Amino acid sequence: MVDLTKVLSNPDSDIRRKTLDLIQTLLNSRNVNGFLPVLKKELKAVIQGSSNDNNQNEYRSLLLSTLKFCVQNFQEVAEDAIQFLSDYYLTQSKLDDASTKAIADIIYDLMERYSNIQHTVLKNCLQRFQDIQSQQVLRTILWSIGEYLEEPEAIVEAINTIKKEIGHLPFELEKKAASSGEAQPQPEEKKKKIKTVILADGTYGQEIVTEGATTSGGHSGHEDDGKSFLRENLLTSSFFASSVVLTLLKLVYKIRQESKTYNLHASHILMILIGLLKFYNAEEAKTDPELINKITLGIKYITNPKQFLNKKISWLEKETTNKVVSENKKALVIKPKKPLEVAQNAEAHLAKQPDDLIVIRQLKGKTVLNDIDLADEEVNDFLLGQTKSKTEDFTTRLKKIV
Repeated sequence: MVDLTKVLSNPDSDIRRKTLDLIQTLLNSRNVNGFLPVLKKELKAVIQGSSNDNNQNEYRSLLLSTLKFCVQNFQEVAEDAIQFLSDYYLTQSKLDDASTKAIADIIYDLMERYSNIQHTVLKNCLQRFQDIQSQQVLRTILWSIGEYLEEPEAIVEAINTIKKEIGHLPFELEKKAASSGEAQPQPEEKKKKIKTVILADGTYGQEIVTEGATTSGGHSGHEDDGKSFLRENLLTSSFFASSVVLTLLKLVYKIRQESKTYNLHASHILMILIGLLKFYNAEEAKTDPELINKITLGIKYITNPKQFLNKKISWLEKETTNKVVSENKKALVIKPKKPLEVAQNAEAHLAKQPDDLIVIRQLKGKTVLNDIDLADEEVNDFLLGQTKSKTEDFTTRLKKIV
């Protein structure tokens, strides 16, 4: 295994791919812990690659696919994998689509396969939530939050995190300012002056100070201008907005029995839903019927507390995909027939014996054709399922394409 990992230094993509495929076949529970540090080292080396470097992008995608393979097959490396992704890859914004998809798949697999580390995965994702710059990864995390968070304290923390990234309301004022063709007023030029300061080593230095500029102790621009990655995609992608809306509704649905907590957060989420509804209805080109339907239903349920608190809403409940798959597999099980039944069915569907003569009516003529031949044809047609009704018209066969 150690010798195989040295082959990864070869820049040829095919050699790297075949080497990683071979490593995957040799991995087991005894050597996977020794291979994981080598895999993480290689992933660190290609993390800051150029987006135009196809070879490096392909190699990074192959490494992430190998990490995904390790996560799917070896639970002992699952927690170490999510910690590594959280530290190095969740906040990367210049990854190619294949690498982004691999990261999203790893998070999904961790949540679906290992219930004992779901809390750790969600904790790491929420800590990096505001720095994530990939829509696909963010959608996967939003789905995981809405699906698996159960503790009221964790749910409240998740709601507050999402609301912080959504930013201020309303949305339509920001849209109009961005879409209007009117000339925006030019900002006034701020005066600059040179100020003498004492440096850390005790010497004097000069600093250029702009009058009217906010100091480091003021409000951060991230909170005031509302230009977080989540907010930008919320207002430009109806598909992403649908994911955010569904996650918020699932979270508030889970705390509906906590009256004080529910009332506080339900009112805030209601304002967000109304703002999104106004925003997307104002521009018909961006209107998505599914998004509008979800927002409308969310507003309806929140404004009708009795229905929302006492009624089970299926599309807000936890998805039971694994249970459905297992039930479908059970339904597809076919019981084997006994040899006697198989022989009887085969004999029943046998239209003719091998040594029977072939009757061709057109060659015999009406005078030679007898009642036995006609009876044989009727029986054969019935057994072959080719009987036609007397009232059948030729137009009924036009639906069949031969």
